Amino acid sequence: MATTNMTFSSHTATVTITDFTELNSTDKVNLIATDGTNYDFVNGDQSSVNGTWESATSNAVTATNLMNVINTSSGPAGTRFSATVDGAVVTITQNTVGA
Repeated sequence: MATTNMTFSSHTATVTITDFTELNSTDKVNLIATDGTNYDFVNGDQSSVNGTWESATSNAVTATNLMNVINTSSGPAGTRFSATVDGAVVTITQNTVGA
């Protein structure tokens, strides 16, 4: 994907928003929980409960929107993941250690 860069380690990932204007409404960030369940966080209207995040205003705002959706305990992934943001970089951590 030309608009984000992803890096992985054993239980963390980073998503860097490099050009929020290039994100489309069907673009997604897919996270896999330790139990093997896939969770898609889809670009669209901002709705933490639905797991959708809006690309708007700037790379940093878009990254914050993604972080907020991932951190919502009532969203699709519940509390399986947590995220922080620094500028346009979202760092995502699995909250449950895998086998």
